Amino acid sequence: MEDTLIGTPEAQCRARPGGPIFLSWPQAGLWPHVEIFWDGDETEVQTSQSPKPYPSLQSVKGASLVGKAYRISPQPNAVAIQKRVQDWIRNCDETHTDCRPVVQNFPARLLDLQGSGADGIQLVQGFASVEYVALSHRWGDKPPCATTTDNIADRMSSISWSELAETFQDAVVVTRQIGIRYLWIDCLCIIQNDILDWKKESVKMGDIYRGAYLTIAASLTSGDDDKFLRPSREREVYAATRLQVSFREEAIPDLWIRTIHDFRLHSFYGVQEPLAARGWTMQERVLSPRLLSYTSAVTFECTEAAVCECGNGLFPDPHYPPIHMLQGLDNKHAFLNLLKKGNIKTMYALWMDMVTIYTGRHLSFNSDRHVAILSIAKVLADKYGDEYIAGMWRGDLINSLCWYRDDSSPTIHLGPRQAPSWSWFSAQGRVFRQDAAVEAYCEVMSLDVQDGGINDSGPARGSITLRAQAVTMILHMNKTCQGR
Repeated sequence: MEDTLIGTPEAQCRARPGGPIFLSWPQAGLWPHVEIFWDGDETEVQTSQSPKPYPSLQSVKGASLVGKAYRISPQPNAVAIQKRVQDWIRNCDETHTDCRPVVQNFPARLLDLQGSGADGIQLVQGFASVEYVALSHRWGDKPPCATTTDNIADRMSSISWSELAETFQDAVVVTRQIGIRYLWIDCLCIIQNDILDWKKESVKMGDIYRGAYLTIAASLTSGDDDKFLRPSREREVYAATRLQVSFREEAIPDLWIRTIHDFRLHSFYGVQEPLAARGWTMQERVLSPRLLSYTSAVTFECTEAAVCECGNGLFPDPHYPPIHMLQGLDNKHAFLNLLKKGNIKTMYALWMDMVTIYTGRHLSFNSDRHVAILSIAKVLADKYGDEYIAGMWRGDLINSLCWYRDDSSPTIHLGPRQAPSWSWFSAQGRVFRQDAAVEAYCEVMSLDVQDGGINDSGPARGSITLRAQAVTMILHMNKTCQGR
């Protein structure tokens, strides 16, 4: 249903039936953008206790009625949020057939949360198939409580609560609340100082997240010594304030106003997610069929839905450009839909948008540049049958060569170059692609690339020979560019 737009040059109002009223002041720039809403939790309690209906607030000039939303609680694990999370997952289980986990390579070990010991936690192995939750997290500067050859025997017996890093403790709490027995955490379920075990399990990483019943993302933690089930400044940004409004001489007690919670606008309010800055976590987020994120609000994403504890979607602000018009914005929902339906041209476009996101993230080791996105490429190769070549697709190779580094973005120092100069793998910063199609002006004559394929761990090496029309150009460079 279309938005209703009313207002003046100084202020604009958009609303949909049953939804909040969204307000913006164009002359103030991109912000403030606010929403006015009934508090869903309060109205549900009141209407269940009294047959008297709440008064309707009719907007000016025929705009829609004010609809309900939910206040963002200071506590991300409040009882109301727990119930909302359980409802989201139950609805997905019962009605979304395309959100079932795709189990291909099962993890060698899991944490059993109904295990032995005083705290009921132990490391187990040997399962062929069980439902499990996976954790996406950021290790941080301090080494987490990793499983090693020295302590694995003890952990197969039991793991005490005090042994777990605080991020892991919160993950156990959430997993138990949603009723799943098993939990996978990379540094606990992979033997960190056993090279053979690491190689065997790390190549399964994409499949492990894709096969998880649910992935929990500790989005606001900068390290595993930090809790995500705690109040945060990021949640305070979107705290609501009660409006003092009367209607027909009767006070309306549960009308609220707040900054619109929209992921596209986080940067304007200083909201940052440390987890989203790391290269490895991109495939964890994208490949998970269900993702429960603890960020500035608790959110849930799957193939069919993208919902927020605030009562809206993830991108509700009608005053901002639609997500499909914004290059380089993380769009997990679009990727999952691409696996369900889509065409290869759509895949090419979305892939390069994902490359833009990925190249803006950080990796601790340059050697990971190829492998940290490889699981996503494998899924797309299986779906669309195209050949993957050093970060590009053979069917879109010429257009893919037209990438450029955004000089306004921070330089990400990767160390010695470990990829051919024609591949975006060699770029030291965020990468974009030219929009213009150039296939008509150029053709591939030969292709000789090693270690850049879908089953290779990299680094890629090799050459491409092209044939195209040539022109004479004179390039003038200022002193700043000459040093690059």
